[in-house]
Amino acid sequence: MDTDFSRKAPKGKFRIVGVNTFLNNDWHEKDVDTLQNAKKIIEEKTRGEEKLRYYIYDENGKFIADAGTF
Repeated sequence: MDTDFSRKAPKGKFRIVGVNTFLNNDWHEKDVDTLQNAKKIIEEKTRGEEKLRYYIYDENGKFIADAGTF
C-alpha cells in the first residue's frame, strides 16, 4: 500500500481505504468529512461480504477503525 496513494486524508477529513484480501489489491475509496460517516460507509460496504476489508485513516495517516473480514 501507499505506492499509488497515501493513507493520509486531506486536512479535517477521514480517508477510507479498501482491501480485497482474495485478489490482494487495495484502493483509495474516498475521503469524507466525519468519522461517523466513514464508519457508516465501511460497515455498509462490508456487510455480508467475505475477504473484503475497509480501513479509516485520519489526516496524519493514523489508523482509526476498520470493518470486514479476511
